[in-house]
Amino acid sequence: MDESPDLCKVDVGQLLDIRWKLGLAVSSDECKNLNFPFVTMTLKTADSSGQEHSRTVEMTLTQFRNMSKQLQEMAKSMETV
Repeated sequence: MDESPDLCKVDVGQLLDIRWKLGLAVSSDECKNLNFPFVTMTLKTADSSGQEHSRTVEMTLTQFRNMSKQLQEMAKSMETV
């Protein structure tokens, strides 16, 4: 008798759209000359029932570059499958 482990399926939905914009925080209550770049990204997804959701994430420019690099690596990996 073949006993294979139960597979766990994770449904993350479907990515419909990505929108991003670059911003610059020029000052804050604590720092008058902040000049800090950041990226705001909105992901639009649809769950398994088709209901759409939007999620907004704010990250540093370095975090955005790292994420972009990881997405490019994932795309290359998917081309070979």
